[in-house]
Amino acid sequence: MFEIGLVLTASAAMGKIADADGRSAAKWGFLTLGLARGSLVVPLPFLRVIMAVAIAFVIMKMVPKPRSGRLY
Repeated sequence: MFEIGLVLTASAAMGKIADADGRSAAKWGFLTLGLARGSLVVPLPFLRVIMAVAIAFVIMKMVPKPRSGRLY
């Protein structure tokens, strides 16, 4: 149960980081949520969430910033 709250908090935090960077908060939050859901093969819950946030953050920094009128 604690892990679900941790995943939701991490997804919201990633959305806030993306919003502060001028990107779509919902897209990056749901991407983080999907990565955390997809990493269920990792046995340690905290490592699972940390990996999902780290991967989403690296992907966000690799994707170019949106131009005006486009959401990434």
